[in-house]
Amino acid sequence: MSANCAGIVGGQLFRSDDLPFYHRGWSIAVAFMAFGVACVITLIALYAAANARLRRSGVVRESDEPVEKTGGAQDDVPQRKLYNY
Repeated sequence: MSANCAGIVGGQLFRSDDLPFYHRGWSIAVAFMAFGVACVITLIALYAAANARLRRSGVVRESDEPVEKTGGAQDDVPQRKLYNY
C-alpha cells in the first residue's frame, strides 16, 4: 500500500521544473536522512545514559544466567537487564 503512495510523494518532490538536478527533491531527501541519523544518535545516547543509571543503582543483571536466591535482603531487589543498542 505504501509503495503506491511513493509515486504521489515522488511526483511532488522531483518536479519537472527542477530538471536536471532536482535540487528540491534531493534536499528534502537528505533532510529526512539527516533527521533519521539524528534520531539514532539520540537513542544511542539515551540508552547509554539509562544503562549507566541502571549500573549505578545496582539492579542490573549483566548476563542471562539465573540468579541464585541466598535468602538475604538482596533477593527482594528486582533484577533488570541492560538496554541493547
